[in-house]
Amino acid sequence: MTDTEGIDTRRDLRGALTKLPVIALVLVPAATAAANGGYFASSWGWTAIAFGWLLALTVGGRTPSGRLMVGALALFVLWTWFSTFWSPDSTVSILQGEQMLVLLLGVAAFMVVVDRESLSTALVALVAGTAIICLYSLSTRLFPDQLSGNDAVQGYRLTRPLGYWNALGLYAAIGLAAAVGLAIHGPRITRAVMAATVPVFALTVYFTYSRGSVLALALGLLVTFVLDERRLNWLLGTLLLAVPAAAVVLVASRSGPLTKSGHTIGSA
Repeated sequence: MTDTEGIDTRRDLRGALTKLPVIALVLVPAATAAANGGYFASSWGWTAIAFGWLLALTVGGRTPSGRLMVGALALFVLWTWFSTFWSPDSTVSILQGEQMLVLLLGVAAFMVVVDRESLSTALVALVAGTAIICLYSLSTRLFPDQLSGNDAVQGYRLTRPLGYWNALGLYAAIGLAAAVGLAIHGPRITRAVMAATVPVFALTVYFTYSRGSVLALALGLLVTFVLDERRLNWLLGTLLLAVPAAAVVLVASRSGPLTKSGHTIGSA
């Protein structure tokens, strides 16, 4: 091996290693979603440790806007803990502060680990992880005999694995909005993969029957349209992506066993 080849090999190895924190970072949200959406205290510790480890790889945010967001979240965490002085249940306030600490560390780790070169990879991985969670959630409705999708508390709304229909609906709506942007502006292979996830997200949002999630999705898409420099391209692409998504939702909405409780598992 020549010196030039050795330098190239080391450079490629360093490039691969720099992507490892990004891959680890985008896997944590999917793992947290699978653990009941991070609702119970048992999942907060390991999530905070994972984000804290990633954050320790680098010091400080990469951009002023990133530092501003991290600083604002840090103040919000402190305010949540400060509310213990007037809260009727100080234990709950402390636990909520710990929940917010997970969010703070996650955002800070993303700002630090992900740079401009790895941003596209990180977003694709985040959307892919979200799609996997939504696929599992949809499977509890489409294959109830294997996965027992009905919940005695939540009724016939789609909730698993996050445990709450509004949370799952918002989770899927965020994935859908991100997938639309990547399907329109990403590389060719990325566009194809992201476009395939749009009907999955749309059907997940529908089965949650969460009106707040639909409103949040509409507002998110509107803001994206306003901020996109190629608005006409974004609008045409979004309309094209909406066709298969609307088709699957329409078919699902006309299926009684999939939309109304009281039917047998076999008919569902």
